[in-house]
Amino acid sequence: LYLVNYSENNQECAILAINTFLTDCKSTDYKIRGLALRTLSSLRFSGAVTYIQQALSEGLKDSEPYVKKAAIIGCIKLFRETPATIKDGDYVEQMYKLLKDPDSQVVINSIIALNEILEEEGGIAITRKLIIYLLNRLKEFNEWGQSVILGLLPRYEPKGDAEMLDILNILDDRLSQASASVLLAATKVFMKYTKNSQVINKQVMERLQAPLITLMTSGETAGNYEITYIVLQHIHLLVSKFSTRSGVSASAYNSFQNDYTHFFCKMEELSLIHI
Repeated sequence: LYLVNYSENNQECAILAINTFLTDCKSTDYKIRGLALRTLSSLRFSGAVTYIQQALSEGLKDSEPYVKKAAIIGCIKLFRETPATIKDGDYVEQMYKLLKDPDSQVVINSIIALNEILEEEGGIAITRKLIIYLLNRLKEFNEWGQSVILGLLPRYEPKGDAEMLDILNILDDRLSQASASVLLAATKVFMKYTKNSQVINKQVMERLQAPLITLMTSGETAGNYEITYIVLQHIHLLVSKFSTRSGVSASAYNSFQNDYTHFFCKMEELSLIHI
């Protein structure tokens, strides 16, 4: 920690320590390799860039997920300091390869890194092959990972109604998740894909009613009024957005009118929810 914080002012001492970290990056213990890589990629002075590049390239090809995750995070750190170093190297290509890694956390870290590094290009390149692959592995990821993957789907345009329905069928059980982030991300996908079909959109509105009400009330019961507020904002957006469309207005309002008692204000709720 001392070396990381003061390496810029004591570059000579830091360079002497770099050799030790590079040696540790070749250790037989993957934990030592990962920790050495994390520390090395945190150094902030120009003289360390060359050494960091070498260590990151080797770390991305390591056999252990722990080391690969450290290398991916290191790429993000180096990109924030010297963007050209990452873009001009083969790091982006290596992280694209890591999207097929057996470890789910390595895959998610790669997606996050690519989205940040390629932000000017619109983020990670979305292809049909990538989307199908991630959807088939969706249940392997934790809640955060599922939210990240679901966040990619609105950028993908299904090739026809059949493919759209296949994707929605895969995501249907995500609407039963207790996780607010997963449920709301799935809601966004459902509404995005069905916006041009009044019949399917009506069915989706009816399908979303119970999960959103359940999530809202569970937030109130647990005292998580922030979640309640977010869900209410989503419900308001759904109703107000689709009330302007012919044939959808009735379904939008009718989906929630039978549960109107859940929208009554309660004394213990925050003022922002009352508003």
